[in-house]
Amino acid sequence: MNSINPIQQTALYRQYQANKVYGNAAAPNPSMGTDKADLSEDALSFARVYSTAREMVLEEDTQRSAEKVASLKERIESGAYHVDSESVAARMLFKLPLE
Repeated sequence: MNSINPIQQTALYRQYQANKVYGNAAAPNPSMGTDKADLSEDALSFARVYSTAREMVLEEDTQRSAEKVASLKERIESGAYHVDSESVAARMLFKLPLE
């Protein structure tokens, strides 16, 4: 078993407190410069197009999910939705993906 002497313990605790204040693994070092990246106009344009496309896909997925939930709710309320319990149990036992 390793032991920590009181001096090491105090130093470790001070380091822990410094890291806790900044919420990261290492406190910032003021002597270091800041990072900077310059992106080309093409890269910025791509980022805008990608962001817009991603938003559109997420919106479609949300709409599709809402439609599916509404359909299932309607089927459940009308009594037309039935679960094959044997199939569900078999898939749970054998961990087969549901389709």
